[in-house]
Amino acid sequence: MKSELVAVREPLCSVRTHDEHYSGDRISGQLDWMQLYEKMEKLVSSASLRSCCRRERAQISLRIAAGQSRACDPSSRSYRGLELLVDSSTMLDSAAFSAGG
Repeated sequence: MKSELVAVREPLCSVRTHDEHYSGDRISGQLDWMQLYEKMEKLVSSASLRSCCRRERAQISLRIAAGQSRACDPSSRSYRGLELLVDSSTMLDSAAFSAGG
């Protein structure tokens, strides 16, 4: 990349979502973000920014899993697996936050 950039952790805007929103397909939107962070991870030169990209991709993966779990039959084995994944990620995220991470 030849231009300067700045990465911040704070949200810079909020997005309202509702049933009449231009895209009801939240998983597709999350996949777009995943693609962006995959691309940025390859382009940035800083190890800390690459790490940030990997963390964001992990969070996006969990949001995709959560979205897919809502489409599953709650009595299915797949649903329970996704539920466990999301629950464990919440614990890991809390531990990383308390550790300064």
